[in-house]
Amino acid sequence: MAKFQLNPGVVPRAQGSTPEHVRIGSISVFALVVIICLAVLAVLSLSTANASLIMSQRQADALAQQYLGERAAQEFLAGVDDKLSKSGNAGMEAVVASLDDLCAGAQNAAQGKVQANAQVEGDKVIADFTCDSGRVLTVEITVHDGAYRIDKWKMSAVQNEEPPEGQFYIPD
Repeated sequence: MAKFQLNPGVVPRAQGSTPEHVRIGSISVFALVVIICLAVLAVLSLSTANASLIMSQRQADALAQQYLGERAAQEFLAGVDDKLSKSGNAGMEAVVASLDDLCAGAQNAAQGKVQANAQVEGDKVIADFTCDSGRVLTVEITVHDGAYRIDKWKMSAVQNEEPPEGQFYIPD
């Protein structure tokens, strides 16, 4: 067996004695700061991605509602056009007589997710198409000599919801 020889002047550590304190160098402190910064940036990245997801879902829902309203209005106008082409000079009377059927056809075209209401004021037909989200498409047409002219085609949104407690309100 080999014998180990201690360097002269070096006192061996006794068992059970307390170890020396660990010293943290400047590189270790720098690495710790970098790790903390990366963790903070990761949390910020996740919260930003979540907020972007929520906003994109809201935008997609709003756009889908708008398209449903547009589809219902287009179906309504197709029905008006059909009534005018088949009735000749008595076009306005045919449109007025079938106003409820035209509204029902528009609602069916939008899969029942849009409420259609129409009224006649003189030679104008004003139709409102209300989506489930509260968006309203207003279409105003003027009927004259068996033809019609679109005077107004406007989508508007009424916002009635309150923001949850402690959150900012972000409109659609």
